[in-house]
Amino acid sequence: MAADLAGLIVPGTPLLLPGVDRLEPEPLTHLRECVTAHLAGSDSWVVPLASTAVPPLLSLGGLGIDAGARVRISRECGRVGPAELVTGPALTEAVAGLDTADAEHAASTSTAAVVATLLAASAGAEVHLHAMGTGAAAPAHEIDCSAGPLLLPIDFSAAAHPDAPLAPRDGADAFDERLEQALTGPLDGAELRALTVQADRFAAELDPLGQVDPEGLRGAREAAVDVHRVRYRVIRLEARADGRLRP
Repeated sequence: MAADLAGLIVPGTPLLLPGVDRLEPEPLTHLRECVTAHLAGSDSWVVPLASTAVPPLLSLGGLGIDAGARVRISRECGRVGPAELVTGPALTEAVAGLDTADAEHAASTSTAAVVATLLAASAGAEVHLHAMGTGAAAPAHEIDCSAGPLLLPIDFSAAAHPDAPLAPRDGADAFDERLEQALTGPLDGAELRALTVQADRFAAELDPLGQVDPEGLRGAREAAVDVHRVRYRVIRLEARADGRLRP
């Protein structure tokens, strides 16, 4: 990928993992191929976590999905590569080996972050998990992105249409419109912060955006698919010419 790549916004839905939806519609298959191609374009990615520590294990077993990964932990950073991916009996054994505190920590890790990490590792990349704490967002240039560009998994509203997965919520469609506009072109930090605060109200998942101050970034839409009346977007983040992230 180009040297000015600062990050990638991808859907955080478990539906992106192969085999989760046995009746998977073709657009979702194409979206996975797009995401995988982008993730394979970098040797490593950085996933910020809204946590004070990195969990020792990532697992979607609680959702009935046989997918997870062991985490190599070093101080505030954890690493997951293709060799750490586990399924089947290996995942069951890894979960059973956790003590109560580690099991609770693993269970509380954002599903979207787990999905993004598993997808990137499956694409052959090394993923660096950074515990960002639970305070104010860090400027993107302060995150150790020498390890790779940022990988931010988010989900638009699941309640923006009468036929969406959840019962419709007034204003959800307008919320999605604002979000998509805010993520393209120069990123508007104030708007994104306001949308992140409203996300739960509209059944959206934007927590990863709350971990990074978007100053100096601009977004360009790489893929747009609507499946089951939910918007899925892939957005490339680049350092603006006037931004502090530019080498």
